[in-house]
Amino acid sequence: MATWSRADQTYPEKGAWFGKPIEAMARDVRIGNDKAAAGADIKTVIPVGEAWTRAIQKGVADPNPYDGLDAGKVDLWTYDHYHASTSGYYLEALVVFGTLTGRDPRSLGENECSGYELGLQMPLVAALEQVAFEQLDAAGLVSTAASAPPKPAAAERCVAHR
Repeated sequence: MATWSRADQTYPEKGAWFGKPIEAMARDVRIGNDKAAAGADIKTVIPVGEAWTRAIQKGVADPNPYDGLDAGKVDLWTYDHYHASTSGYYLEALVVFGTLTGRDPRSLGENECSGYELGLQMPLVAALEQVAFEQLDAAGLVSTAASAPPKPAAAERCVAHR
């Protein structure tokens, strides 16, 4: 898995990627993972870092947690700007899900119970599912034909509590 860029290594002056755009670290991590995978005969690198970059570029996520949170955007990092926030780990889980199953993460639907249990609002769940799908689609790792609609009973059960 090629993980996300670390804000703590990009924005503070002491960071290894200081002065470079947040996307640079994700690219560098991916290149390293691709080299390691090739050497170990691993066929697929899970593009979590690229999905984070996509979320930032699409305006779903804030690119820099050090300058405050932009209105209408989510912070993918937690307080240390290294580890993921709940939203960041949820995006990671969606990308892993899609990679391992080949299913479109949007098939889970915005009423998906895990998102609800994590306290994520339905529009954010839908936005993160869309970002995960777009990244997986760009990488050729998911097929909309393999997607199945969400099970209504589970979706209704979660919505009933909102």
